[in-house]
Amino acid sequence: MPASTPILSIGVPVFNGEPYITQSLASILGQTFTNFEVIVFDNASTDGTADICRSHEARDKRIRYSRNSTNIGSLSNFRRVLDLATGEYFMWAACDDYWSPGYVETLLACLKQYPDAVLAAGRVHFVDPSGSERTDILPDDPPAPGMRPSVDTAKQLLSQHAFGWLHGVFRREALIRLSGRFFRGPTWGADVVFLLELCLAHKLVGSKDAVMYKRSIAGHGPSTPRRLVRWQCWFAKALINVILESPRSTIEKAEILGASLLYLTELYFSDGFFPTVVGWARAGYHVLLGVDRP
Repeated sequence: MPASTPILSIGVPVFNGEPYITQSLASILGQTFTNFEVIVFDNASTDGTADICRSHEARDKRIRYSRNSTNIGSLSNFRRVLDLATGEYFMWAACDDYWSPGYVETLLACLKQYPDAVLAAGRVHFVDPSGSERTDILPDDPPAPGMRPSVDTAKQLLSQHAFGWLHGVFRREALIRLSGRFFRGPTWGADVVFLLELCLAHKLVGSKDAVMYKRSIAGHGPSTPRRLVRWQCWFAKALINVILESPRSTIEKAEILGASLLYLTELYFSDGFFPTVVGWARAGYHVLLGVDRP
């Protein structure tokens, strides 16, 4: 690797990130580890994102800003920043999150300590749009070592719904090789399916000393009962397929299938049994009518 090549590439896919991206970029540029490049790809934002990013690019040579002429979708933009990366390691940074100053340095140290690991993730604290920590959502712990690393890590992922692990630090070549399923899925849920696949076949590590503050903003996900049920069917099938196709033993697969059933039950019935059943009934009624409406 040439001396001028950064060790880490940080990809920032962004769409209409004006309210938060200044804080996110400041958090990235303030990391104790400094040998990185920041690849910001704007997915045809219609707010002031472009001006903010160009201003930062002019002030810090580590930042590279590009912009799509049309919106290509979230996962395609995630793929684009990965395709442009040059570092040995890679990290996706959401445009509305921020990180403890030693986040990158700590996770890189984890990967150097465990050469067979493909991902190092930190502890995830959830904050509201103003940046205040949410007390109604428990933080997610990083992948923890267990007696059965693949099984225990997979069960931890599901029990925590730890989608924030996606924003840890990857070995870039391994990520490129393993991420096909991630980019083929719908935007919502593809991260958990991909992370489960990694857990079941590869080593994940982490540290509680690396903290990411993930902004929890309402409004994401399927917008109608019919689309929600269609997504629920896809998500359950995708998780089951990952488990059945994994290199785990039959007994281990049965155990993880049980954990996934509990996870799906808690996820799908998070608003209560009756509202969920009503939503399914409305979806079925809309199918009979041939409509798709809220």
